[in-house]
Amino acid sequence: MKKIYISATILLFLISVNLKAQVDNTLYYMTKIPEASLQNPAINSNCKVYVSGLAVPLAGQILPAVHFNYDNSSFAYRDIIYKGSGNMSDSLITAFNSVEDGNKFIDKLHPVNYIRTELDLNLLSVGYKFKDYYFSLGVRERVEARASFSHDLVQLAHEGNGAFLGKDAKLSFGATATHFREYDLGASKKINNKLILGVRAKILFGKENFWTKKSNIIWNTSETDYAYNFDVDMEFHSSQPLLEIKKFDYDFDKDSLIFKDSLHEANVNPAYEIINNKNFGLGIDLGAIYKYNDKITLYASVTDLGYITWKKNTSTFKVNGKFTFDGYDIQPYFTEDDSIVHANNENYSDSVLKIFMPKFNNQKYTSYLTPKIFLGGTYNINEKINVGLLARGEIFQSKLHSSLTISGNTNFKKWFSASMSYSIMNNSFANIGIGLMAKAAFAQFYIVTDNILAIWPQATRTINFRMGVNLLFGCKTKDSNSMIE
Repeated sequence: MKKIYISATILLFLISVNLKAQVDNTLYYMTKIPEASLQNPAINSNCKVYVSGLAVPLAGQILPAVHFNYDNSSFAYRDIIYKGSGNMSDSLITAFNSVEDGNKFIDKLHPVNYIRTELDLNLLSVGYKFKDYYFSLGVRERVEARASFSHDLVQLAHEGNGAFLGKDAKLSFGATATHFREYDLGASKKINNKLILGVRAKILFGKENFWTKKSNIIWNTSETDYAYNFDVDMEFHSSQPLLEIKKFDYDFDKDSLIFKDSLHEANVNPAYEIINNKNFGLGIDLGAIYKYNDKITLYASVTDLGYITWKKNTSTFKVNGKFTFDGYDIQPYFTEDDSIVHANNENYSDSVLKIFMPKFNNQKYTSYLTPKIFLGGTYNINEKINVGLLARGEIFQSKLHSSLTISGNTNFKKWFSASMSYSIMNNSFANIGIGLMAKAAFAQFYIVTDNILAIWPQATRTINFRMGVNLLFGCKTKDSNSMIE
């Protein structure tokens, strides 16, 4: 048994070697809170019925069921703006106040750096237990935004292209933002006294989207003749309710940009956002809980496997090409014929435009949710206390971004439980989380964060919290964290 548990721990660590942006891990083993099932649909309440969300009168407004997150994989506020020293000790300065300070900041950056923010608002969720099944229904409003930029992009801005003589400067950057509504139907089933399986099916309706599918720019400066070689491959998509772009092109004969659009004034109405169902998608969550023995319980889940097809007011821009700049011919400027100068300038600008002019279309496109993978387990110290280990990964831009969390979880009373966690995430070791749940009559209050150190926001890379009120009915008198006995 010990060998199995040690092996599982090593496996979890190996999975989490690339410890980047991950959040909301403390909630995973707080199984008395119905929202834990959002991360593993096999988790279920020990109450026959629960109701929560903004649509629930009074309870939904006292403590709105909301999840907010901000995280940054490379730097904190104090790395950018901080108090000066010497004769500038009374001033705030930036990381690029001097060449030396700028170099120190750049050294902290990774090859690719990520910033993310999320907002998840529970409009309504309902759960119902029937025999060995637990069913749930939910409606959630979700907003997710991410940005990424390369180390070389910042270094180029700070030092110039001289820092990359004979080398490729990889100037990648990207931004992705999605607002969608999620309708879900979940079910978990007790297979036997050791195993519970869960699934949640989702119908998605996209509201707005901006997606950088590709953003690759390589700039190479030759060591011999200092020629500039550019290699560009970029693709952007968008779908939004306000502006319809009908045409985007360049007329080389008339030397003018052709841009046609129309403003959808009717779509400014918030009611449009509520009923808009033009951008349809599907998703699924899968989960399992296995009771290995009286001490060890194993958990595994995959969430947000899904897509949205965008059809309303779509715009796609693609730029792809290579160009070499080996100097500018100034000989025409020594002539007295202005037409030669003008023709030389036109030929040069036309050649650049023909290579890098964005190709535009209004075709539909498909974007994908960010899949999340959870793998972990708990070890029961006694009936009231367990310790948990959780590895979590997200797949974004074809890369796995992972974290590792160790937690202590308590169920001292039917009306109170608490968790404390320590996480390695966002390339940071300073993440201490806490979760609290208190129940009075049929009302359950909870608040969870992965980084309580965010009370000093200038020093943190992660700020997140989840809170809300659940109304619980028909709860078991005996404490239980699942249907497994």
